[in-house]
Amino acid sequence: MTDLQQLMKLSQQLQTKMTELQQSLEATQLTATSGGGMVTVTVDAPNPSQALTDATSVLLKLNTAVLKNNTYLLVKGGQRLFISEYQPPRRDGFGARFVFPRVVDGNPFITPESGEVQFFSDLNNEFRMENKPVTLSTRFKAKDMMFDGKLEY
Repeated sequence: MTDLQQLMKLSQQLQTKMTELQQSLEATQLTATSGGGMVTVTVDAPNPSQALTDATSVLLKLNTAVLKNNTYLLVKGGQRLFISEYQPPRRDGFGARFVFPRVVDGNPFITPESGEVQFFSDLNNEFRMENKPVTLSTRFKAKDMMFDGKLEY
């Protein structure tokens, strides 16, 4: 699977999750990318609805302190890497940034042997949308993040 296909698959997974949380949100695109040690989430719609406004509001209110104990990457073996920094959406169109270190104790956290990498963020204690809990969860396959024999993310 190419990087583009992986991103498309991730986008579809995130869109499905957001649809479950925001059934009234119409014509919405939810995209996610990874690179430079960060996962970027973007929510956009041509005709903003209340649900989109609520989603954007949640992303703007978040901060690293709120996310530090409930937002992490999970790899095979159950090892978790908690977020190091959160950057709310800016006017650059790249969405919110969830930043994780690439190296832990001198070793890469994600390797080709990691198998599946799960991104998870539980916002239930801080925010609700349309009186529903907000949880972000998606998976990446390390083997699909390979380019020219090297892990690229």
